[in-house]
Amino acid sequence: IKNQSKHFQHILLFYYRKGKNAVQTRKKLCAMYGEDVLTERQYQNWFSKFRSSNFDVKDALRFGRPD
Repeated sequence: IKNQSKHFQHILLFYYRKGKNAVQTRKKLCAMYGEDVLTERQYQNWFSKFRSSNFDVKDALRFGRPD
């Protein structure tokens, strides 16, 4: 799942650089991969990160209970 997540993060960055927003990107990915690929919040968080000029597609270091 981790590699799949990385794959989608790169796809999100691709669509961001094409000028798409989180809603447009979500529609495209849901049409291709299904509704359960990412949560709506994940799309919003990634696009917020890109808008603040943070294009690092690595997940941030997290503390606490693992997923």
